[in-house]
Amino acid sequence: MMNKLYIGNLSPAVTADDLRQLFGDRMLPLAGQVLLKSGYACVDYPDQNWAIRAIETLSGKVKLHGKIMEVDYSVSKKLRSRKSQIRNIPPRLQWEVFDGLLAQCGTVENVEQVNTDTETAMVNVTYATREAAKIVMEKLSGHQCENYFFKISYIPNEEARQIDFPLRILVPTQFVGAIIGKEGLTFMVKQTQSQVDIHRKENSGAAEKPVTIHAILGGLLKHIA
Repeated sequence: MMNKLYIGNLSPAVTADDLRQLFGDRMLPLAGQVLLKSGYACVDYPDQNWAIRAIETLSGKVKLHGKIMEVDYSVSKKLRSRKSQIRNIPPRLQWEVFDGLLAQCGTVENVEQVNTDTETAMVNVTYATREAAKIVMEKLSGHQCENYFFKISYIPNEEARQIDFPLRILVPTQFVGAIIGKEGLTFMVKQTQSQVDIHRKENSGAAEKPVTIHAILGGLLKHIA
């Protein structure tokens, strides 16, 4: 399971090498690609514990080129689901108390404990509705319990997780219509839940047209099997 992290509030002067060095200096080496944009970046960690360690170690605590970094799971609004991760839970907090806090936000379907090497506890909570997960984020983020403050992140459900990077391909111009036409749209968008971008202005008049497929892994796997 790949854990994509969002690194925000970056100075325009930050380079991918700067991020690799900073993460490496804190024993959080980046093995994969660093996708760097203006003001933010995305990186992948194959292990959830490493991702959590990066968030806890760096977010709001480390300054790079004069700006304090933000680090969290990269979950776009489209992929925000009914699932949230609650961290920094007091290690001796009674379950009845914690369960009562969760219930104030909505109907809980599942609570999964995450095994980490931190002193505090951590859980992934799945609610019956997306609205309840949103309420948790608004109501319990920063909530003080004993001498600890809850930290909460959205996390995507497995079936809603995107592939690591968009797939860009060249398609013969005469077949582009088959991708975006009625039958192609039904398969690519409705059945596999993919987003297809046709780069109309690129390669104007050429025999091939660039196409980018933003695929959702869960939808595609159902049709690969």
